[in-house]
Amino acid sequence: MNWKSITLLFATIVSSVTVTEISAKNVKIDTQNTSLVLEAEKGKKLRHLYYGGKISENDAAALRSASGKIYSAYPDYGMITLPETAIAMIHSDGDMTLDLVVDGISSTHDNGADITTVTLKDTHYPVVVKVNYKTWKDENVMETWSEITNNEKSPVTLTRFASGYLPIRSGNVWLSSL
Repeated sequence: MNWKSITLLFATIVSSVTVTEISAKNVKIDTQNTSLVLEAEKGKKLRHLYYGGKISENDAAALRSASGKIYSAYPDYGMITLPETAIAMIHSDGDMTLDLVVDGISSTHDNGADITTVTLKDTHYPVVVKVNYKTWKDENVMETWSEITNNEKSPVTLTRFASGYLPIRSGNVWLSSL
């Protein structure tokens, strides 16, 4: 399927939310009981540092140095072989490589919800991906979706496109859905 732009949606139930930029690199999105921490340094890959029980800003700031394996928060196909990616495409010239890096972070407030957007840009092709995190304090919900924009002169083919990506570390983990 050839699409110029696509918006996808994925919702996860969590608790009340606060968004905190704890450094120039890290973004922490809090609910009443959980924290999501992303490493979002401009020009580098968007990394998932933590999702779990609520942590302090000091703990979040120490995550990068204390973490073992760091996972991509929105893995792309092409530069590194990964078992699963969130996005893959065939460019208009036939190349299948993506190399998405952080271009910027923005936060807005809309109708009682906080929205954090991390903008990713490909290092070679004019492709932009916005990964959005929307949270409502009163509804106890965190929603994530991606917006993929092709600025190439010809259509691209999306072969894989996820609304979000949440790596789950091994251990005593239970996964359920509604």
